[in-house]
Amino acid sequence: MTNKTESRLNLLKKLLNKSQKEQLQEPYTQFLTEQLILRDLLAIDRTILTNESTYLAYIRTGLTVAAAGASLFKFFDQEAIQILGVALTFTGIGVMVIGYTRFKKMAKRISRIKQREKKVTQE
Repeated sequence: MTNKTESRLNLLKKLLNKSQKEQLQEPYTQFLTEQLILRDLLAIDRTILTNESTYLAYIRTGLTVAAAGASLFKFFDQEAIQILGVALTFTGIGVMVIGYTRFKKMAKRISRIKQREKKVTQE
């Protein structure tokens, strides 16, 4: 931190009472570590939407690469280009499979977090 920032922070600490100083140093101590608050629940929802968006990006990329490979295979007679087309087609399929596995893995993690929150709120 710069000297100016440190001096402002020290001045702010002098003006605050003891409980406010403690909150300034550790702002999240008032929340239970086991309990999620609204901000956390909304963050989980955003994470679900982001996971779906990322999955769709994998599918889009895989389809594009596979289509490019199929086009090369279909429209060119040179053996090297046809081999490249087949390789691109399988690469595109591989990208889609990787995207699916990553999507399912992240969805499982998210569901574990949501289940843990349900158990905490029920207790």
